[in-house]
Formats: sequence, structure tokens, C-alpha cells
Amino acid sequence: MTLAELIALTLERHASELHVCVPGVIDAYDAPSQTVDVVPSAGDGQGVISQVPVVFPAAGGYALTLPVARGDRVVLVFADASLDEWWTGRATSPADARTHARTDCFALLGGRPGSAPMANVDTARSVLGPIDASSPRVAVGSSAVHLGVAHGVDGAQSAVRGEAHVQAIKDLLSALEAHLLTGATAGPTLTFALDPLWEAAKASFAAAAHLTDKVKVP
Repeated sequence: MTLAELIALTLERHASELHVCVPGVIDAYDAPSQTVDVVPSAGDGQGVISQVPVVFPAAGGYALTLPVARGDRVVLVFADASLDEWWTGRATSPADARTHARTDCFALLGGRPGSAPMANVDTARSVLGPIDASSPRVAVGSSAVHLGVAHGVDGAQSAVRGEAHVQAIKDLLSALEAHLLTGATAGPTLTFALDPLWEAAKASFAAAAHLTDKVKVP
């Protein structure tokens, strides 16, 4: 074997052991540890990569979690160094010198081939919810928030802010009292009867005081 052939063989072997990024399909999900077993959709053909940490968006004490399931697509991103020490929470310095190893990766949820694009994608708003055509979801647009709507569908009714809603209920009760009762003693009777309803309405709608008049529901 010539020196050139030896160098070429060495480089080829190194390249075969260097992993950077590859799509895959989840074979199993362990919810308590938030890890998945993944079958790479391209690459070395060595089968399942086990116990891969799932990356959920999280910061500042908040997180967005999703119901991960077998068959979901992911993108595997391989680390520059061994993750063994990091995974156990001991030290950040790796215990060995391996780099971009097959067992050192994270699973980013998503990633679809051109042959299977996601259907019903809203092109004008940010949407959270199931991807099928009819299930309810939350859609955030530039001027309104729509609740429980299908992709591309706007809510039909406006939901007023909590304080305004409470005042609207109060005005309604006052109007009912003025319209339905004519006797001098009838007013207190109706007021007494409606007091529990009024208090319940105040408690219910005060809890929704953070809503804005930009929120729409079907």
C-alpha cells in the first residue's frame, strides 16, 4: 500500500466515524427521561440510536412540550465531544477524546422530506395545535388571536376584555331589572335573586381580565 493510499484510507475511515447532522424517525419515546430511540433515515445504516435527549424549547422557567410519539420525525445533531459526563450532571469536561460520535447527539423535533410536507399550514399566522384539518387550535395573527379554529379560519366573535365583560353583565342585569319590574318592592326582590348570579359572573370574568379585545373565538 502506497502512502497516498494509506492517507486516503485513513481519511475515509475518519469520515465514516464523523457524524454531524442527520434526519431520523422515532422508534420509541421514554417520557420520564425525555429521550428517544431513533432510526436514522440516512447515514451509516447501523440501526437504532438509543437514549437520545429530546430538545423542547425551554427558558426562563417556561417550556413548550409536545406529545412525542413513535413515528415522529426528528433531526439528530451530533456533539463535538462526549456527552457522558454532561448527561450524568457531573463535570463538563468529557471523559474521553471522541468527537461527533454516533452516540452523542440531540433530537430536534420536526424535519420532513419533500415527499411528505405538512398539510394545512397557515401561511399568515403562527398556529399551535394538531396538524389535521379539523381539530381546534390557537392562531396568532398580526391583529388578532383566534381560538379553536381550523387552519386558515378566523374566529367569528370578539371576546371583550375581562373588566369590560363584567361591566357588560352588570349593565344587562340592571336593564333586566328596569324592564321586567314595575312595582316598588319588586326591585329588591329581583336584586336578591340575581345577587348569586352576579357574584359568580364577577368571579368568572375577573379571572379572564388578562384577555384583550383582540381575542376571537368561534
